[in-house]
Amino acid sequence: MRISGKIIICGAILALASCGTKLPTVKLLATAQYEGDGITASVNFYQLADGSLSFIKVILPDGSSITLPQAVSASGTRYTDGIQDEYWFKGEDLYISTLDEAGQWTKRNELKQKR
Repeated sequence: MRISGKIIICGAILALASCGTKLPTVKLLATAQYEGDGITASVNFYQLADGSLSFIKVILPDGSSITLPQAVSASGTRYTDGIQDEYWFKGEDLYISTLDEAGQWTKRNELKQKR
């Protein structure tokens, strides 16, 4: 279900297009590297030019990637598809969680930003 984040983003863009509005430009805001728990991840932070949507694309060493929209968070910055994957940034830390069978987010990895 890793493609669900992409589907959400594509759906939002297609909805805008179907309204006859001009598609907003996507801006790359930053790129950061994270490592820990035996993995390294490259994270690209994006935002639509009109500010209506922020999202990330995470690229793992094996070449796989996941794209997730930003979600509401009381602390830090959280990106999730709400179905399977959650990437939560707090300071220089990145917490990667998955949704378990009971519907609870379970931390899978904890990574630190490389300087």
